[in-house]
Amino acid sequence: MPVIEKVLRSTGFIEAVSDTFSEDQENTPVVKQEPLEHKPSNKKSPEEKTDTDNKKESETQKTTEKNTTTSDEKPKTTPSSQETKPKEEQQNYKIRRSKLYFSKVEPEGNIRLTSIIRRVKFQDAPLTSTVEALIEGPTDDELNKNIISLIPDNTKLKSAWMNDNTAVLNFNEAFKFNSLGLEGYQLQIQQIVYTATEFSTVKQVQFLIEEEKHEYLGAEGMYIGKPLSRNSF
Repeated sequence: MPVIEKVLRSTGFIEAVSDTFSEDQENTPVVKQEPLEHKPSNKKSPEEKTDTDNKKESETQKTTEKNTTTSDEKPKTTPSSQETKPKEEQQNYKIRRSKLYFSKVEPEGNIRLTSIIRRVKFQDAPLTSTVEALIEGPTDDELNKNIISLIPDNTKLKSAWMNDNTAVLNFNEAFKFNSLGLEGYQLQIQQIVYTATEFSTVKQVQFLIEEEKHEYLGAEGMYIGKPLSRNSF
C-alpha cells in the first residue's frame, strides 16, 4: 500500500469520503425518462376537414383544370380574305376586248361615230356587259380627246336576249329623251347598233323601252319599230 494511502487511512479521511459518496448515491433521485410527446400533424383527415378547406381545394382544382384546358386549346386563326369573300366574288370573270362606238366632235363642229377598244369583264353574257360598258360612257382620258356619248344620262339596260341573229335590248324610260334632237337620236341608236353588231352572232338590234316596242323616238321621229342593222343608216 502506498505511503500516502496509509497516512490517509490512519487519519480516517478515506473512510469519510467513501461514506459520503455512498450517501450521495442513495439520496440522488432517479429520473424517469418520459415518453416523447407526439405533436399533432397539420394535415387533417377527410372526416376532420371543414367546409372552408373543401371550398379551397375545389377552387384549386378548378384553376388547375382551367390552365390545362387553356394550354391544350389551339389558337384561333383568322380566315384568309379568300375564304371570307362571298362565292360571287370568288368566281372567275372573263375578259373580252370589245369595240365600243362613241361619238367624236370634230374641230369644225361635226359629230361622227368613232370606235375605241375596251377591256370588258363579264361572266355569262358578254353582249350585256359590253352594252353596259357603252352606257357608262367614255373615260376622262377619252373625254379629253373630244370623245362623247349621245346615249341619254340615266339610261339603263334592263334586260337583253337573242332572237335568232337579232339582239333584243330592253331599256328604261330615260332612253326616250335626247336633248340634241334628230341628230342626237340617230347617233344614240348608231352607237348601240354598231357596238352590238361587233359580235359575229348579232346582225341587227330590236329596241324595247320598258319591254314595249315603240315606232319612233322623239318628236322628230327616229324610227325604231323594227330591228335595225348597220345598213339602216
